[in-house]
Amino acid sequence: MAFLPILLAWGFFFSEHAWLDVQAVMAVFQTNLQEAVSYIQDRGGWRDAFALLIYASLVLVASRTMKGLAIRRQKAGRVKTDLLILCLFVMLFLTHQNFLAEIASEACEYQTYYDDMAQKTEQRAESLQDLKSVTSESGSGVYVLVIGESETRDHMSAYGYEKETTPWLDSMQGKENYFQFRHAYSNYVETVQALSYALTQKNQYNGLELESAASILDVAKKAGYQTVWISNQEEYGMFDNPLSILSQAADQRIFINHHVNTLTTDYYDGKLIDQLKQLTFSDRMLIVVHLMGNHILYRERYPADYEIFQREGKKSEYDNSVLYNDSVMQEIVTEVQKIPNFQGLIYFSDHGEAIDRNAMHYAGTFGYDMARVPLYMIFSPTYMEKHPDKIKTLRQATGNYFTNDLIYNTLLGIMGIRDGEDEPENDLSNPAYNADIHRFKTLWGEKPIVDDPEFSK
Repeated sequence: MAFLPILLAWGFFFSEHAWLDVQAVMAVFQTNLQEAVSYIQDRGGWRDAFALLIYASLVLVASRTMKGLAIRRQKAGRVKTDLLILCLFVMLFLTHQNFLAEIASEACEYQTYYDDMAQKTEQRAESLQDLKSVTSESGSGVYVLVIGESETRDHMSAYGYEKETTPWLDSMQGKENYFQFRHAYSNYVETVQALSYALTQKNQYNGLELESAASILDVAKKAGYQTVWISNQEEYGMFDNPLSILSQAADQRIFINHHVNTLTTDYYDGKLIDQLKQLTFSDRMLIVVHLMGNHILYRERYPADYEIFQREGKKSEYDNSVLYNDSVMQEIVTEVQKIPNFQGLIYFSDHGEAIDRNAMHYAGTFGYDMARVPLYMIFSPTYMEKHPDKIKTLRQATGNYFTNDLIYNTLLGIMGIRDGEDEPENDLSNPAYNADIHRFKTLWGEKPIVDDPEFSK
């Protein structure tokens, strides 16, 4: 047992080429068995797991053999073991100032932070009555927010990728009602953190506390909108996290994935269209659709018909998942455009994926490829006629930089909702949007967007 923390730290380093940190620990708390298995498969396959099994067996055999040795030799062995442990602890201390203790402390702080957020869920629901400053200027309408998962714009042909992975989006280029934003980034490179900011008042540029920040669903409900949350992600996991807490605010919650503690789902994302068709629509609605998207294992995210790219292993599997995601979004858009009083749809991804260097998405091995995400919008003719100024502003903003923690501000701006904490500088649909590239950051304020190698191209 004495070796365990050391083996974990060094094992993580040799696997990820980065030191263990609090983000890695929290990722474990927010993961599940299937995701862990998927991670092992994607980080080297079952050979590594077999090697660990062999190692554990050798340790067991060695420990039993030691019991049969002379007491003097046992004592000598213990001295050597104690010295080795001491040396390893000294190495860890000199390397990172006893970072194992620091990680444990920070992880406890993070968990307390999330627990506080959960405990305040009911308080926030009660405090909706106090959100007297929430107003709606646009009247009725149905709006759709689609959340992608692990999709990077680096692998979308609509953003210049050499393979045709987004034929539908390619066909949308130049259409009057389609708005594709070229320089969108995630505010973090892991799902829980990224969406906790994207779906609430909290962002990297204000001083609000996350646990007391109102969500998009909170404010939309206060403005008189019926809210619906439709998801292909699991509803409950080993640990409740801020996403499940936020979704609980919806008037109607539909989860087609009934597995628990697994990334297995009985359906591909296309099944979500059936759920859209079965909704009873009202004049004022906000519908949030959360895709399984492009999450590992990539090959499980698309049907056999989409096995188009085949020569580059996991990269081809990822490209196939992007291709299928494009098809799903085409069907979703086709369906929502049939909804009476449909006004507009926004699509964004929670974070990207460093698929080209097989690093997936993890803050400890951060690269800007993990933060480059797609963002696009589609509006109805009715909306465009009613709001020509917003449409003009959005069209002019397609080349602006943006981080997805500003989805909250932008969606409310498009819906014509004011929450009393107005930040026009963070709303893409507002002429006062602050497009200064030097202010934008990712990884919760740690990494300036201007440091992205893409920026200098």
